[in-house]
Amino acid sequence: MKKIILIILVSLLLCIFLALFINYKNREHNKIYNLTYNVPVRVKYDQEKYNISNVKSEIKVQFTGRKIDIHLANQAAIVDLDLTDYEASDEEYTVPYSLKCNVSNVECNLLEKEAKIIITKK
Repeated sequence: MKKIILIILVSLLLCIFLALFINYKNREHNKIYNLTYNVPVRVKYDQEKYNISNVKSEIKVQFTGRKIDIHLANQAAIVDLDLTDYEASDEEYTVPYSLKCNVSNVECNLLEKEAKIIITKK
């Protein structure tokens, strides 16, 4: 009889430890992170007519969410700098970046909102 009670108690303790371990792993998997990555910038302009200066090839984007979702969002994020409505000028333009980040459960924020660029004729 004592052996059966001992086996039942050990089994219960193992079940409790297993439940605690699974709970710990689930909490770790659902942890929210704030991670920052450099994302390439796509510049849209008439390359045959104009030269562009002061354009960065990458800018920093902050992602907030679970690590696995952030990894997907970083791969899918697109930063555009649309200069199609601008013409050559001696003055510097301040142009906003646009960010497309279509991964659910991830918040994406540009850490740099605009570019200061100069457009000249070729």
